[in-house]
Amino acid sequence: IYQESKFVADARTPFKYVLGVIPMGRQSSAYGYSQALDATWDEYRRAENRRTAKRDRIRDASDFMGWYMTQSKDR
Repeated sequence: IYQESKFVADARTPFKYVLGVIPMGRQSSAYGYSQALDATWDEYRRAENRRTAKRDRIRDASDFMGWYMTQSKDR
């Protein structure tokens, strides 16, 4: 978790800029302690039946990381 977000609950990826000054949105949808992408987070919540899980809660983010590593190992 430290590697992903430095323990910052609402960590986000930086903005992309056009011509160096015009913000065009974020580089990705990664957010929270685990820096989980929107689609991956939604898959986790469906698979684990955790509708109220939030990426900015350390308990939910650490559970997600365990789930994600298990999925990666199994695949």
